[in-house]
Amino acid sequence: VDVSAAGFRPNDKMFVVHAIGDSMQPKIHDGDLCVFEVYGSENAGSREGKIVLTTCKDKDSEYDCSFTIKEYHSKKIHHEDGTWEHEWIRLKSLNPQYPTIEITPADAENGCTVGVFRKVL
Repeated sequence: VDVSAAGFRPNDKMFVVHAIGDSMQPKIHDGDLCVFEVYGSENAGSREGKIVLTTCKDKDSEYDCSFTIKEYHSKKIHHEDGTWEHEWIRLKSLNPQYPTIEITPADAENGCTVGVFRKVL
């Protein structure tokens, strides 16, 4: 994908996804090309309130797919030893016509954040 006119400088951690559906309108529309940056140990950090691309097998009932683009929200439990764990994770559609996807800690083991949204081309 040629991004030379997109007004940003891509790096080797970025990739483009073709969005399907209207669950993220008004920000992302059906057919948009979306730039994501790989989410991993190098740039791991809070995803709270960010739009993410997440593996979500059997959780997004609107589409028969293994990935979903949603706004990420979570609640963490902090332990006295300094460790923490998720109490819950919610993947929220921006379009109110679509339900929020609830992820339990057990579900989270089968899914992961693949990338963090940067822009629509």
